[in-house]
Amino acid sequence: MVSIIVLTCNNLESATKLFIDSLFQCTCEDQFELIIVDNGSKDGTVDYLKELSSRHSNIKLIFNDENNGYSKGNNQGLRIARGQYLCLVNNDILFTANWLDKLVSILQCHPEIGLISPVVNEPGDAVTSENYLDKMPLSVQTRDGCFQYSLSASFCCVCMHRKVFEKIGYLDEAFTPAYYEDADYCLRALYQGYKNAILLNSFVFHNHCQTSGTLADRAEIRRRNRLYYYDKHIIAEYIGKLRDENKLLRKKLFSYRIKKIFIEFICFFVHPKKRKKKCRKRLNHKLHLTSNDGCNYASENIDYF
Repeated sequence: MVSIIVLTCNNLESATKLFIDSLFQCTCEDQFELIIVDNGSKDGTVDYLKELSSRHSNIKLIFNDENNGYSKGNNQGLRIARGQYLCLVNNDILFTANWLDKLVSILQCHPEIGLISPVVNEPGDAVTSENYLDKMPLSVQTRDGCFQYSLSASFCCVCMHRKVFEKIGYLDEAFTPAYYEDADYCLRALYQGYKNAILLNSFVFHNHCQTSGTLADRAEIRRRNRLYYYDKHIIAEYIGKLRDENKLLRKKLFSYRIKKIFIEFICFFVHPKKRKKKCRKRLNHKLHLTSNDGCNYASENIDYF
């Protein structure tokens, strides 16, 4: 069985109801227990959750009088979880078919993986809650059981074996209310000898900033937690700088190849006929390489530190 843990704090109509509907549509009910930790909602969420639990025997509820934040809230859920596999999710995500089966299957076959996440849309993508099934990357639909190792997993939807959790421990509550506790946990998984991964044939839609985006003094909280994170992990700041440099290099390389293809495309129409066949073959090859680079670049954005 899988224990799915989710936090709620208001946003009943814009997040929680959509999340619940999607979860029960895309996941077999006897496969999981759902632990919902409410962080002091005042918008009717409490009444909704109580009514929901009366209709589903696999739901456990925890109600806090105030917002305990991300780490404390999830730790409350982890303490009462009974599943062999543990899944932390945000209440602002929407699922696709077999998302949980795919994650668990990889963890069963690859005990070296500590944390694993599906592919998640990036902020600013032309993906919405209405079109995410149609806009789901083609690569996600065609790959079978394919994953890539990563420095980090996306904590809007992350899954681990109970043995991994028992070895790493609870989330660090010093990051309360939010930010950098996920990156911290990913490094702690690596320290324990595990590898983190992204499952490339599974996708969830994330409506970014529906949760932590409502925090007051968000910039100051992020700055404070970033300093604590860098102080706790000496290598973290250097990893961040390397990742920024790598992203810049990949963007420049991608831009260079696009410009080169454009020039060759123009030249194709002025080449003598005998050279057009060779030019067409070379152009098709470069288009293929650039297309692959674009996919790799997109998947590279999944990692974050």
